[in-house]
Amino acid sequence: MYFNIQRFSTHDGDGIRSILFLKGCSLACPWCQNPESRSPKHSLLFDERSCLEQCTSCVDVCPSIERTKDTITINRQTLDEAQIIALKNVCPTQALSVCGEEAKEGVLIDTLMKDKPFYDQSGGGVTFSGGEPLMQSDLVTSIATELQQQGVNTAIETCMHVPWKMLNKLRLTLIAG
Repeated sequence: MYFNIQRFSTHDGDGIRSILFLKGCSLACPWCQNPESRSPKHSLLFDERSCLEQCTSCVDVCPSIERTKDTITINRQTLDEAQIIALKNVCPTQALSVCGEEAKEGVLIDTLMKDKPFYDQSGGGVTFSGGEPLMQSDLVTSIATELQQQGVNTAIETCMHVPWKMLNKLRLTLIAG
């Protein structure tokens, strides 16, 4: 599961890079720059400043949301994955948004490869970030291997707070690559 692909980044490695932000982190650092990445599942984000007073679009599809005169109330204890997914693209102002997309490896590789001319020209590449990208070590290993075979530099931003078994396969790929 991922939540963003940031293109044309110049701060997460050499050259122009695309950053693949993956969901899931076992830590809860107070300084986290991506708190929406902590859950490995879909997350519901709410920005009350954008919520329309009379709108009931979210209430109509989700029993865990109630509308009061001034705002909505989300009962996160009863909110489940199916309800979160049902809310995707429901809010007309994106005051409620769903964070997280299923990671389809081929689609991600195709998307990342669109910027290969920029990587080649600038000495850039792809950086895996998150959350903790190594919580999805199989996905990272597979995508990184394919990108490296196509001449794309890869980097990983990690705190390495994962079991050793998640690192072992990646380590073997890095040594072979």
